[in-house]
Amino acid sequence: MLHLPTLIAVSIVMNILLGILMLVIFRLRQQQRCFVYWSVACFVFAAAAITASLRAFIDAPLLTVYCADLLIILAPLLAIAGLREYLHYTRSFVYLRALWACCAILLAPLHTQPLLAQLVTSIVLAGAFGYATLLLVRVPTRSPLPKLVLALLFGAHALIMIIQSSILFTSFREGPMPSFAPLLEWILVNHLLLTTATAMVFPLLVFVSNENRLTQLANYDDLTKLFNRRAFYQQAEDYFAASELDEQDFSALMLDLDHFKGINDQYGHAAGDACLRWVARQIRSQLREQDVAARVGGEEFAIALPQTDERAAIAIADRLLEAIGGEPFEYQSQPIHLTVSIGVIHRKSRHEALQALLIDADTALYTAKKQGRNQVVLAS
Repeated sequence: MLHLPTLIAVSIVMNILLGILMLVIFRLRQQQRCFVYWSVACFVFAAAAITASLRAFIDAPLLTVYCADLLIILAPLLAIAGLREYLHYTRSFVYLRALWACCAILLAPLHTQPLLAQLVTSIVLAGAFGYATLLLVRVPTRSPLPKLVLALLFGAHALIMIIQSSILFTSFREGPMPSFAPLLEWILVNHLLLTTATAMVFPLLVFVSNENRLTQLANYDDLTKLFNRRAFYQQAEDYFAASELDEQDFSALMLDLDHFKGINDQYGHAAGDACLRWVARQIRSQLREQDVAARVGGEEFAIALPQTDERAAIAIADRLLEAIGGEPFEYQSQPIHLTVSIGVIHRKSRHEALQALLIDADTALYTAKKQGRNQVVLAS
């Protein structure tokens, strides 16, 4: 068993250092107030541990029981407030503040009954950590590991508090039982370890989520959620190089929305944006998992088709033509008839680079435009 006073001291120091770290992070990223809540939660937990530890030295239950329990409850409530702030929930701390006020009223007459006060505190903590576990489900992230770790820590904390509540309830009804003392000490050790570990994971959760957002901004077109030009060339060039190395088929499509300026002029730019989003959805619906689609211009799209021969590429282009032009797109109950022109290219020996292949696809696209639009043209 770990030496409890040493563990408490280390936990206090760690939480103070984590609190300072989160304040520094907030100073650097002042738009994310969640770090303020989490920083204060660390300081409050350290204060709670100090206040509760004073029971061994002074007889002042108002301070060492009542204030300590209120601080112990406040720390996870602040952590939850930080999560709600991170999720941009309005009124992040209103309900939590009301809950803490109720706890303050409930615990006030119990400061002379430490066992009963600890039971109430354990029940509140179990509920708080359970709620925090459910709240994590709504945290958006493409890298689930930090969220999973935090959910496991919260879930374990809730479970430990439930076990502690059961033990304290039994002790309250039947009197203190010496056999429970080692178990309660083990619970306290885990409580300290879990709280410190949880505080350490919070910044990681935010940094991973922010990294995902930056990746999204760097690689995806904000309007259509398809790849942007830069990301398309990165992905498509890898496929193109692989097709050359393995002597596999590789095809590409260049697609342009017909009369798009007229749509903007007649229906407005908001309608034009809605049309582009709808076309992007139709493109996604017709492609395979390995295909790469991107918006590379105002109303122009590029599609890379790895391991696709000429006939299959033409079939995909025909499906796109039918999906987009087969029935009108409705915008605010107004039908808007959309068509596209598509240039198709299959890699040939003269295509030594992706850029050369796409130039030929673009030439075929403009041939389709000149020949009357709403058609597929295969590059020669």
